[in-house]
Amino acid sequence: MNAAAPRSEGTDRYAVMGNPIAHSKSPQIHRLFAEQTDQPISYEAILVAIDGFAQAVSEFVKTGGKGLNITVPFKQEAWRLAGELSDRARRAGAVNTISIDDRGQLYGDNTDGVGLLRDLTVNLGIEVKDKRILMLGAGGAARGDIRRHRRRGRGGRGRRAARRGGCAPAREARAGSAAVARGGGDAAGGDRTRAAAAGGPA
Repeated sequence: MNAAAPRSEGTDRYAVMGNPIAHSKSPQIHRLFAEQTDQPISYEAILVAIDGFAQAVSEFVKTGGKGLNITVPFKQEAWRLAGELSDRARRAGAVNTISIDDRGQLYGDNTDGVGLLRDLTVNLGIEVKDKRILMLGAGGAARGDIRRHRRRGRGGRGRRAARRGGCAPAREARAGSAAVARGGGDAAGGDRTRAAAAGGPA
């Protein structure tokens, strides 16, 4: 587990969990979010053992944590662990953002699809409706992205390719928008892990 950032009383605690996690830029990104919105938060990167995700989340909750970003390889496990799911997380079968209420209950959301779509259409000005898409990867981010695109309309087609054992079988999916998704990971690697709980854009 990575060392926690210093915290003072009254500071809300947030983190990103994954394995590997050392590459993550999420702590820096959320420190800037906090400064811009004048919120007293701490945000750390936590390395979690492959078989220790549920325990790590439980310990985080017990120490008063308010929210988590989840990155590889735990997004589907987070989906199973959450007590309540947003509609988009339920459809995706993966969770990348967990909010924790005052009772310690977990609310899972998936912001990968809406984050990628917003980047393409708003930040880059790319028209995506009725286009063909190629999505590289088949992890939690791809689950969220492809389902978001499918809801945008009909008429376009999307292809999701997963590399396994040196081959690249592809799954076809109907979609109404287009994107070329960048690879997995959290904010450092391509997943749009926006900490809504930490005040960042979803």
